[in-house]
Amino acid sequence: MKKFIIFVSVIAMLAMLAGCGGDNSAETAAPVESASTDVVEPSEEVAVESEPAQSNAPLVIGGNAEGEDVEAAAPVETAAINEEDFVVVINGGELTFDMTMDSVFELLGTEYEYSEAISCAYDGMDKTFAYSDIEIYSWPDGDIDRVSEFLIFSDICTTARGITVGSTLDDVIAAYGQGSEVGSMVEYEALGRLISFNISDGVVADIDFMTVQED
Repeated sequence: MKKFIIFVSVIAMLAMLAGCGGDNSAETAAPVESASTDVVEPSEEVAVESEPAQSNAPLVIGGNAEGEDVEAAAPVETAAINEEDFVVVINGGELTFDMTMDSVFELLGTEYEYSEAISCAYDGMDKTFAYSDIEIYSWPDGDIDRVSEFLIFSDICTTARGITVGSTLDDVIAAYGQGSEVGSMVEYEALGRLISFNISDGVVADIDFMTVQED
């Protein structure tokens, strides 16, 4: 009886094992859909910083067109006023202080207007000889009249440094250096004499060479 029961038990166990074994091809889990690996482009364009615009023209700051530094022009150096500066060229000759009026007549002729007055500094008469382009003033040296001043109105005369009526103020400064400004005049004094350039609208209107009277 026990053998029968054991036999039945064994049969039952085999049946159970057969049922549990079933089909070995059990369904496998459906693969999980992976996330897309596509890269989503940004909807807005990213601004790229560009290089600063370059001008074709060179930048010049206190320099030349290549951008090189240029030293400021040095002040014009001029020689001191000397005796030769009180001589002017006129009609191919020279007009100077203290030359006799007879020599002036030979140089300029005798077409002039004449006037005179008692001299305050000398014994005799101070005289004026007015030509169309220049006036000559004289002082008495005994019986001889000598040049004390000449006032030039046109480019008939050229100074020893190349200045004439019509030259610019810049020309005067380049030739003589910075002078003393007295009203419209630019003056240069030396050796008891004076050169005075009358400036009008930036150019020389007349030139006066005169003797400086001592106090």
